[in-house]
Amino acid sequence: APGRDVDVWLGASPRATTPAGIPWDRDLIVQRLAEAKREVSIQLLQYGVRQRGGEDSTLHRALLGAVGRGVKVRMILSDWSLGGANEPAMRDLAARGVQVRISRVPDWSGGYIPFARVEHCKYMVVDSEWLWVGTSNWEPSYFLNTRNLGLTVHDPVLARQADVIFATSWKA
Repeated sequence: APGRDVDVWLGASPRATTPAGIPWDRDLIVQRLAEAKREVSIQLLQYGVRQRGGEDSTLHRALLGAVGRGVKVRMILSDWSLGGANEPAMRDLAARGVQVRISRVPDWSGGYIPFARVEHCKYMVVDSEWLWVGTSNWEPSYFLNTRNLGLTVHDPVLARQADVIFATSWKA
């Protein structure tokens, strides 16, 4: 509705090259996960803890921390998450209480198209009050090595709209 107040935080990555006064996007996500009370819904193209030259399990630990506090955590990942070096991290989440579903968009009737026919979403809804939407897949390199942006929004109306989108994909 016009005139409605909405709180929005811009986050950026990587931290080393982010201008002063703009928080690191990964920290904003971790904060939302740490403060979640009831439910977290996440949809991503890819998720993982490994990258060339190392790993970063910060988001993994934050997700498991939420589950450990009794928060219901659901995650939809594209089928691009299968078969790679980060599949074990996804399977670990599922084995430890995160509900994980894989999204698969069928090939076009004319055949396979590289880098197409995939849900490319990157968002998280927390307690139907908070929404994070960004350009980062949840793999270390997106937060540590490449320029990405995210918006963290405190707006129950917008968060509930994103919940509806998530529910549609979850049921598909």
